[in-house]
Amino acid sequence: MVLVLVLVASSLSVSTATSLVTLVGVSRPNIVVLMLDDMPPEPRLIERMPFTSAFLADGVSFSNYYGNDPLCCPGRAAFLSGQYSHHHGQIDNDGTRFDPTITLATRLQDAGYWTAMAGKYLNGLSEIPDKTPPGWDRLAVTAGRYYDYQLWRDGAVEDHGSAPEDYSTDVISDAAARILRDAPAGKPIYLQITPFAPHSGSPDALPTVAPRHVTDPRCKGIGVRGGPAYNESDMSDKPAFLQEQPLQPYPTGWPLIRACRALLSVDEMVARVAGLLAEQGRLDETLFLLTADNGMAWGDHRWQTKQIAYATPLPLYVRWPGDQRAGTMTTYVTNVDLAPSLAAVAGTSMGVLANGRPPDGLDISRLFSGRGSLGRTALLEERSAIGQGGQLPDGPGWRAIRTTDKHALGRWHYIEWADGSTELYDAQRDPYELRSRNGAAFEQIRATLAAELEALYGD
Repeated sequence: MVLVLVLVASSLSVSTATSLVTLVGVSRPNIVVLMLDDMPPEPRLIERMPFTSAFLADGVSFSNYYGNDPLCCPGRAAFLSGQYSHHHGQIDNDGTRFDPTITLATRLQDAGYWTAMAGKYLNGLSEIPDKTPPGWDRLAVTAGRYYDYQLWRDGAVEDHGSAPEDYSTDVISDAAARILRDAPAGKPIYLQITPFAPHSGSPDALPTVAPRHVTDPRCKGIGVRGGPAYNESDMSDKPAFLQEQPLQPYPTGWPLIRACRALLSVDEMVARVAGLLAEQGRLDETLFLLTADNGMAWGDHRWQTKQIAYATPLPLYVRWPGDQRAGTMTTYVTNVDLAPSLAAVAGTSMGVLANGRPPDGLDISRLFSGRGSLGRTALLEERSAIGQGGQLPDGPGWRAIRTTDKHALGRWHYIEWADGSTELYDAQRDPYELRSRNGAAFEQIRATLAAELEALYGD
């Protein structure tokens, strides 16, 4: 999972461009995206990142931000393309499927931005022939691990082992700092930083912590992530493969302390990057966005990781200088909105991608002021198949529609599984999705949402 500092927009109009200049104070701000790996929206973890939490305190958070496809590679491809998985084609964690010829990076580079990435690119990077994909002026990329990994620095490979100095968050931090120091004056910067934290790094499914933070007292007392859905007792309304899942080994809730300590290294990275931008006089002209590549269940409905239809919620925080009202936005947004939005902020657009399709996302940049709303009535979610690495039976693919408070029916989550089963949850009365609504009383709602899902999915 990945946590990200990102900015959002859709199609750039004169009025949108003017509002961005008013908000940010410059026509083409620097953009820094911090994308964490495997992270649900858990405010307690952000609050324990001392610099980051203070840095974002004057910004905007989004309480209804969702991913289209809850898996690493599809989530990262959605961010770079602004398209749904069934359009961009990156349906699994084989990064060779992704076409990098037209992405957010290429669009920003063409618009005059100096573009760079430090951190995790796509899973299976070693199998991707081109380690310097188009659109990037500088790269220091990995496939993701804490130790014992390879890093390609502008195409040249480096082997990193298991010494403390090889801890990947620190290596990525050093790479990001080097990139910023080399950034040319007079050009706007786009920097995407993608650490591996707080992805699991050991057999117990918890993150690996830098040695200096293993006993850090700042994370004491953070507790667990539990709630009514954790190790759900009655799974009779869930698909058969989920009913077969064993209970999670942490009886009171998913432990947060290791994720918290792994994120302390990320917090130091954010402070370092912000400090360098300040030294260069760029900080007041920089837009920051923090999010993740995909959400996580962390024990909800007995599921540890991602991929399932209940693991789509993500964190999203935005900070920019200018006229921004701090607070929480409840408007429904999705990760396919980010590429068209960032392109619009840069004074360009995503246009038509290599597959001949435009982005599926909207321009939501006006929401970053902490004001306004969208007329959006529904979001599309999907997963082609669910794999468990042979340890337990694989699950079928699924697609879902999540309606918003702007929908005539109100807020619902309707899921269609490839095995023919369906689920319907009342998001207002049952936010933990404990009871699928069946029976004659819900037939019309199901029929309406099934038809809207078919239309939203399209070709």
